[in-house]
Amino acid sequence: MENNDEKVDGGATLWARQTIESDIFCSKPAEWFKIWFYIICKTNYKEKKKFKRGECFLKYEWIMNTCNVTKNQVDHCIRWLKKEQMLATRKATRGFFVKALNYNKFQSISTYKYITKSDTESDLKATQKRHRSDTKTNKDNNDKKEKNIKDNENTLSSCLEKFSEIDIKLTQLLIDLMLENYPESSVKRLTTKRQAKWINECRLLREKDKRTSEQIEYIIKFSQKDKFWKGVILSMANLRKNWDKLVLRAMPKNYSSGIDEWLKEKTEEENG
Repeated sequence: MENNDEKVDGGATLWARQTIESDIFCSKPAEWFKIWFYIICKTNYKEKKKFKRGECFLKYEWIMNTCNVTKNQVDHCIRWLKKEQMLATRKATRGFFVKALNYNKFQSISTYKYITKSDTESDLKATQKRHRSDTKTNKDNNDKKEKNIKDNENTLSSCLEKFSEIDIKLTQLLIDLMLENYPESSVKRLTTKRQAKWINECRLLREKDKRTSEQIEYIIKFSQKDKFWKGVILSMANLRKNWDKLVLRAMPKNYSSGIDEWLKEKTEEENG
């Protein structure tokens, strides 16, 4: 008989469902994600004598043998992980020390949102209670609130139908990076109407301003990494308004081929 109480040795790692939408999963060689998965599994999940949580010691040979990859593949993958600020390394005598950046965030169950049946039932009961109270105090206000709820639902629905998947994905990227910089940002409380406005600004950036999705993605990432601009670019409208300034800040000085040519080269380089 199977023992359901039996514990699995070695602990566990957490992986967000959104991992399958990440660059390393979708756009990079399959071996890279295998290497990344191995590194995360090898890092310490609790502090030990020499290493803090999310750190470990590794050798190229260990990664190559376990993942069945070449040294060149390991080297290119680690370089990219460091550039994307997912990993930090430090040389050692016979190998190297590794630190998985943001390990505490992504390896904490409290980071992830869950919607359970009990959560749904509790939310429904609370909503019904509020609606009953509103009806008793002011029926007109209650009707107005219900209409707004329906309008918001219709807005979200029409938003998803009206805009392309890439506009929604790019807008979500900006929101996610803003929350990484400041988890308490008001951006996590965006109404559906404001979400629609953000996505529409992204659409205009592509269709009217003639910016490619690769260029927009690169500038979004740059804006949220730069010490100055991450405090300025707090909406998709700000990104569009400051586009030229952002490109000039990101582009090397005295680049002779022009902004669009540089962005094209840079995005091609980023995508390998």
